[in-house]
Amino acid sequence: MTEDRVSIPGSERSGPSAKALDWLIEAEPQRDERIEITCICRYDVPTLERKLREIESQMPAKRRYLTHKELKGCAPSEKAFNDLLSFAAEHGLEHLGPRDAHRCDVRLAGARSAVEAAFGVKFRYYRSSSAEVRTYEGSASVPGSVSGVIQAVIGLERMVATESATSPQPAGKTPEAAPPDPAPPASDAPAAARGVRANARAEGALYTGTEISKLYKLPELRGKGQCVGIITPLGDFDDEDLKRYFAELKIKDRPTVTRVNPNERNVMALADFESTLDVEVAASICPGAHIVTYGTRNTQPVSYLTLEMVRDALKSAIFDEENLPSVLSMSFAFPEACSIDRLLGRPCNNDEEDLLNQLFLIAGCLGITICASSGDSGSLSAQGAGWPDLYLCPITVFPAASPLVLACGGTTLYANKGKIREEVVWGRLAQAMVVLFSYSQPFANTPATGGGVSRHYPLPDYQRKAQVPPAVTVTFNDGQLKSIKELAGRGVPDVAANADPLTGWKLVFRGKPAVGGGTSASTPFWAAYLTLINEGLSRTTGAPTRVGWVNPLLYALQIDKKKDVFRPIVKGSNGGYAAAPGLVWNACTGLGSPKGTKLAVALGVSRAIAKGRQ
Repeated sequence: MTEDRVSIPGSERSGPSAKALDWLIEAEPQRDERIEITCICRYDVPTLERKLREIESQMPAKRRYLTHKELKGCAPSEKAFNDLLSFAAEHGLEHLGPRDAHRCDVRLAGARSAVEAAFGVKFRYYRSSSAEVRTYEGSASVPGSVSGVIQAVIGLERMVATESATSPQPAGKTPEAAPPDPAPPASDAPAAARGVRANARAEGALYTGTEISKLYKLPELRGKGQCVGIITPLGDFDDEDLKRYFAELKIKDRPTVTRVNPNERNVMALADFESTLDVEVAASICPGAHIVTYGTRNTQPVSYLTLEMVRDALKSAIFDEENLPSVLSMSFAFPEACSIDRLLGRPCNNDEEDLLNQLFLIAGCLGITICASSGDSGSLSAQGAGWPDLYLCPITVFPAASPLVLACGGTTLYANKGKIREEVVWGRLAQAMVVLFSYSQPFANTPATGGGVSRHYPLPDYQRKAQVPPAVTVTFNDGQLKSIKELAGRGVPDVAANADPLTGWKLVFRGKPAVGGGTSASTPFWAAYLTLINEGLSRTTGAPTRVGWVNPLLYALQIDKKKDVFRPIVKGSNGGYAAAPGLVWNACTGLGSPKGTKLAVALGVSRAIAKGRQ
């Protein structure tokens, strides 16, 4: 007797739209195609949400987070997990171990026909000038005996770049040992409309992490006894670069940096630079902390960074019971829309974002803070029905758009004689920035801090008093105004710090001096700063203490309790949104940049410890 099958909620997919067929052609599958998928197991989300609501208004010293052992009580039972493994074996699917101790997911692989039979789908393949897609129509389904344990399946759909869309290295060549020196900021760059001089180099406005710490008056702590994690889905850093960097900062005791599932270096220069930027910025702010990078063992050039890759690295960090990071930094961003859906011209679903958001929920219950970059292209991100007609749209980026994540924006920082002279929104939309790394095609960017209002995540309670403007969609049809829709969405970012490459961070990359910037710099800064606060809290209470999900506390301190723990940014724009005096929050820099020691004390760190007197 055949067991009844149950559709997996959220797995419904439609075929390409009629418009999409203008740029798509149906393709044949690869012979002997082997498909890898991940079955996401169903956690007790209501219990986790209740736990987060229970602690969100509590100060860090009062919070009691879940232990990893307690968290397993929210996972599927051993029997349910074993039933899932048996189902996979019965359908000829290989379990790509090791066995997940937290019963969070199961990775499987098998022939196309085996995957189709196991999940009740029929794959279809399409090709455009830039990508190939595997998809299906209808819903995926599984036998009723395992329907309760499977929340979703990642990997049934897949998009990869075609050869014409990638930038392979010339045959027979390997990446250069060192790229050309980074181009200096143009000395004759036009001044921004706000009247601030743009000639940052002439003003000497490039900073070390040590100088940034003093400018923001961070606590006089080093992060001792703490661990900060950095999610690096692609690329890796060079130990020799770190050695030289720490020597130039005159850091006597070299920070401990550990790799988990490291990626191969010298595969993607830009990815290597991102990883180097993250580690060097974090290490310069909390040199006494243990820094751990979490990769995906990537060894190939990748044209599309997928949420599945991010999830693998993030899961490794959250469930790391050996290193126990208290803060995680994520310096990458995706528009709030699915690339496959855009290519196929169908309505976007956010299923994979929601699955990643479940990991953020777990992290919050464990007391782990997640910091994510708000993007570097101002208020606009790529959107559209498909690659031939992509357009820019005011849409926020993920993961920063998640209410469970601390979204980090960027500023332009001018200092004089060790004090901040002026800090404004990082927004240089009138200045083209061409980015070039060895053996890759140059690309242009509109350099400005990302920010805006989410169209997927509703306005969270902690932003109710932050004066977040609505997301507005205006529809014209045949020259007539048909509708104006307003949505109260999550505002991005929450906080900010120096990010302008023209007032950037001094680094070492491939043995030479380099300059880092973007919200890829402000994010590890905030992660490292919160790591210092965690050290201060632990020393103050005499027990391990973490800020954890800190968003509600930051808004309450600045807006409700008027503790003046942020420096509001009142000048500048990221294109669609502007800062102005009198706003408690803006969609460029959030609450503002930190008043370092003052915020640490407001969160519960002893003033004597924060000042280095104890």
